[in-house]
Amino acid sequence: MKTYLFFAMTLVFSIVITSCRPVTTESPNMFEYPTASGLTPASLDVIVGNEEPMITIDNNWYSYQNDELGIFLYYPPSWQAITSNDVSGVGLYPPESDPSVPTPMIKIEWLDVSYSDQPLINTESSINSIEISGILGRQYQDSKFVVPTQSQYIELPYRNGILFFITTIGPSVYLGSQLDEILKTLTLNESGLSSAATEAPVITEAPIATEAPAATEAPVNASQPTQAQISNEIYFAALRKTPGYSNKNNDIDLLANVPAGATVQILGGPEQADGLNWWNVSWNGITGWMADHTGSGKTIMIFLQ
Repeated sequence: MKTYLFFAMTLVFSIVITSCRPVTTESPNMFEYPTASGLTPASLDVIVGNEEPMITIDNNWYSYQNDELGIFLYYPPSWQAITSNDVSGVGLYPPESDPSVPTPMIKIEWLDVSYSDQPLINTESSINSIEISGILGRQYQDSKFVVPTQSQYIELPYRNGILFFITTIGPSVYLGSQLDEILKTLTLNESGLSSAATEAPVITEAPIATEAPAATEAPVNASQPTQAQISNEIYFAALRKTPGYSNKNNDIDLLANVPAGATVQILGGPEQADGLNWWNVSWNGITGWMADHTGSGKTIMIFLQ
């Protein structure tokens, strides 16, 4: 009897001691980055995030211009646009994204890599054709989720390399629809917006002026058009203080973004600047200069007699 009692007490004591020990377990690292040895990262099935509220284009959007790369676009005023140190691209960051860490974003970057039949990123997803600013390329996405973000990619043959678009589509947010809206405003020029540009562009707001600066009105010839309508090939036409757009601070030179469909009064011109014809025009009491075409050949002004 004593033997059984001793055994029972020993068993209970062992159970109590065991239950009081801290439990140590090692959580497996499910997410690993690629290593120099060429190991592929651990991955999960595609995870698509919740769609961010899509901001539609209006004349409050800010303009971004990268003369070195030949990029001009508009982006939502609540976003940040940050040019890379080597001026080879730009990152567009939605509110609450932190550019100093891996974060949801839309990135456009030129890569010194030849455009070939194979995409840059290995994928099992479908590869679709896409045309942007008159350039035909391809669009696809990650077929597996790899930390920190699930991405959609666009590749365009551009300047003997690739213009590479990376857009976050998961796991937390989906920015694909916002990219589609931004692409409507994108203008590309493979020869560069300005061959003389050597510095990173200044990222500035595009305020609408409330007062018109003084401008010299050139006499209008009888054969010269007196009005023009802004083409639907673009969303906004820049009305500037002086002809040209290269190496200018938009806070000073950009007077207004004239929406498509609006009518401007032609006061004089044209004058040549940055390879374009610029007309002295008036719109909503604001007098300035407007190009009749974009650098990529899109029509801005449809002349009316």
